[in-house]
Amino acid sequence: MDQQFICTIRERQHVQDDHKLRIALGVYDDLTRLRTTLGEFEGFGLDLEHTVIVADPGALGGKLEGELSTLAVSGRSVTPNLLIRGNAHDGPIEFADWPSGFKHTVPADQLLQFDNWISGSLSEDLNNHLASGACVLIAPVTTAQLEWRISNTLLKYSLSQVQLHDLTSPH
Repeated sequence: MDQQFICTIRERQHVQDDHKLRIALGVYDDLTRLRTTLGEFEGFGLDLEHTVIVADPGALGGKLEGELSTLAVSGRSVTPNLLIRGNAHDGPIEFADWPSGFKHTVPADQLLQFDNWISGSLSEDLNNHLASGACVLIAPVTTAQLEWRISNTLLKYSLSQVQLHDLTSPH
């Protein structure tokens, strides 16, 4: 299947509204491709602490949680936030607006409920991938350059369509 770049971009220069967070999503069913993506993200300065992986229990053949633990032990000071659907997630997830440092906060539960912020078939596609054991990697997009880099990386390694969305952050 050819990968597509799906985008909900308004015709505009890349300027962030104070209450909106632009995110990019990619789907992974392979640890090697996920590792490579995270390595490329780090290579261009994206702080993995401000990325999120959404998964069902047992994702990636039951190896996802162990892989993230291994990343933490292997010298990386931060790893992506892991949200497992079906587990309680009370706290907010903080995304930093790189390079400015402005923080966007999104409730973890909002990120887990694709149907609430992604329309129809796109949400259904993500839910189907999660149900089949894949995970969804979510990265903040805060500049045009970062959008290009993240999108290109996701297009190279993501199993499915790459999506861009604007989330509304609570004030």
